[in-house]
Amino acid sequence: MKRFTLLGLTILLLLTSINFTFASSLFSDIEDENIKSAVERLAALGIVNGLGDGKYHPEKEVTREQFVTIMVRALGLESASDTTSENLNKFSDVDTDSWSSKYIHIATDKGIIKGMEDGTFAPTAPVKYSEALTVLVRSLGYKDVFLQGSWPENFLKKAAQLHITNNIEFDKSAKVNRGSIALLVNNTLNCEILKVEESSEDSIDIHYSESDSNLLKNSLGITMYDEVTMTLLKSRDFPWAGEVNIQFSKDTHDGKYKQDDVKIFKTKENLNFDFENLPKEKLNIYISEDNIIIHIEKQN
Repeated sequence: MKRFTLLGLTILLLLTSINFTFASSLFSDIEDENIKSAVERLAALGIVNGLGDGKYHPEKEVTREQFVTIMVRALGLESASDTTSENLNKFSDVDTDSWSSKYIHIATDKGIIKGMEDGTFAPTAPVKYSEALTVLVRSLGYKDVFLQGSWPENFLKKAAQLHITNNIEFDKSAKVNRGSIALLVNNTLNCEILKVEESSEDSIDIHYSESDSNLLKNSLGITMYDEVTMTLLKSRDFPWAGEVNIQFSKDTHDGKYKQDDVKIFKTKENLNFDFENLPKEKLNIYISEDNIIIHIEKQN
């Protein structure tokens, strides 16, 4: 009886390890810690992924259609329904049957991208920093008329003011690679959404209020809480029951939790985090609108 129990326990622990223990690094080819952190957060949010070989390839260039796809996902617009062939055919060089046509249409319809002067979009051309930063600034609610000066300097200046370009050195005419695009998009998710109180299409005199919501919360419905500690909840049958205790070390910015509150949260399936070796330092957790933890990271 004891031998059976020991064997059963061994199998149980093995199965549990397979299901619930995950490597702390999602991709094996990212050496830069800033890029690694950005990519892992974006991957958890469903915004970026690898290239099918277990690697991210941060050095590869990003095409315009790839970047548009990333932005549509970052804005939570992937499920937009108005994607008929008639509406998709806005650019002469975008085939309505191509994989990217839906994303290009959505981004155009939302006003965050524009085509070339000749009516094309150049979907397979590499995206440049000036183009990427323009789209990122627009995604926060800034219209071209809001920014003084000429393009692209006005958008580059605003991107710097918003800290979108933090940790990145670049030439505005250079092509953006997958590592840098992850940093740019990841920084943008933390930016506040512009709330326009009073504006005119023919005026640059814009009045707006401080937003209480960033892009992460506003577009994806995800709230990040920092400086929390975590312990695993255990059941009689499993070392870890797929739920965790979260203790908040301070009042949260949204007023939802108070200092020293301890709450139980479920975690999403296949969460990329090493639960067998919980860090002693405080963590950042990302919680969806239905109170599921979708990402956990160590604080920088």
